[in-house]
Amino acid sequence: MSLHTISAEQAVAMMQGDDALLIDVREAQERAGAFVPGSEHLPLTRLCAARLALPADRPVIFHCVNGVRTAAAAGPLAALARDAEAYIVRGGLEELRRVGALVVAGPAPPWQVMRQAQVVAGALALGGVVAGALVDPAFDALAALVGGWLLFTGLTGTCPVLRALAAMPWNRQ
Repeated sequence: MSLHTISAEQAVAMMQGDDALLIDVREAQERAGAFVPGSEHLPLTRLCAARLALPADRPVIFHCVNGVRTAAAAGPLAALARDAEAYIVRGGLEELRRVGALVVAGPAPPWQVMRQAQVVAGALALGGVVAGALVDPAFDALAALVGGWLLFTGLTGTCPVLRALAAMPWNRQ
């Protein structure tokens, strides 16, 4: 089965008329910031572990924030939908909001952990270069250390800083 792309207007009409099931595939932090009431939550990162029994007699509509992730994951989503009539919303939540669908806004979610790590790395590198120029050239070693950390992270696919940031209280749910 393949997924068909529909407009946000079509999705709203299907949710009202056909009692379609709307599934939000964004991460929990994103969903906490805004969501469509009544939608189910199935993050793409947990798709492989999902054991959802989707109704074959109801249309299923998948959405992310702008439609890019759902389109990229169309194959696994279609497999999850099995025999159900399944769709992707073109433009995602942004487009649903634009056409007047009820979208509930929550508190602003914290930055994604990867973005937090990028800010930490950038601040350390820039701070090392500035301190090296203004205070003591030995501070240039801080920028080299950050570069080495990023190289290690890229080569190994592991990042202790990401794990540490993910454990911070503002990132726990």
